[in-house]
Amino acid sequence: MDQALRTYLEQTESLYASIEEWLAPTGVTISREEVEMLEEAFGAYTAPAMTIKNGGGRAIARMQPVAARVLGGDGRVDLTGNHQQHILILLTEEGGPKVKGYLPSGTGRETVMTQAYRGVGEPGWYWIESIRRGRAYRVDRVLFFDLLSGASNYVFE
Repeated sequence: MDQALRTYLEQTESLYASIEEWLAPTGVTISREEVEMLEEAFGAYTAPAMTIKNGGGRAIARMQPVAARVLGGDGRVDLTGNHQQHILILLTEEGGPKVKGYLPSGTGRETVMTQAYRGVGEPGWYWIESIRRGRAYRVDRVLFFDLLSGASNYVFE
């Protein structure tokens, strides 16, 4: 298995384990399944998906793997509910991906590398607030509950 794919699958499992821990005291239930994926870079593989259900057993949101290779990141998982969808991007490089640009200089132009997203420190899962603004937020318990509530319109007590 390719190392990039292995990293994506391991980090997806780690994210889901954190989500299960965060949601444990809330009364919602979680079901997991493996979904078939097909990417040009990696071929066919299976990846974990997760459905989050309210106390009555109705699905309120789903964590769905999208790709292990994406532009601007090292993998993607979508959080989808009845009201919104949020894209979570895996960034494995400290500081996040770099973008090549050019600045005018006295002798023509100078090549510069800048961070694609502001707010990226350590590797992990990030929610990109706005591509135009380039602001990323690391997914933690507080942010996840905010995203999940927005996606599902479910009120956590």
